[in-house]
Amino acid sequence: MKTRYIFGVPLMALALASCGSQTERNAAREASSDAESAADTGGRISFATGEVTEIADGSMTIAHGPVEDVGWPAMTMAFEAQSPDMIQDIAVGDRVRFGFRESETGYVLTSAEKVGP
Repeated sequence: MKTRYIFGVPLMALALASCGSQTERNAAREASSDAESAADTGGRISFATGEVTEIADGSMTIAHGPVEDVGWPAMTMAFEAQSPDMIQDIAVGDRVRFGFRESETGYVLTSAEKVGP
């Protein structure tokens, strides 16, 4: 009877250790997948053209045309400015060409410049 108990304890320890290792591998795999997803959406910069309808609190609302690379129809939406300096020379009513990327809190302007009528 003692022999079975002695073998049972190490076998149980090995079984538990391998479960922990699998859990760690799964967690690492999920973390890697999350990082890749964030890089895919957060790193890509898209461009569009539109008319500024509002500027307030470091953000700019733009009525823009379709943005094909992200599958958006024409719409009006607010974009947070990456830097307040980026929008200081732009006024409501100006047409702008702008770059943006997705962030954890919404969409961030990466560039904005006035364009002709």
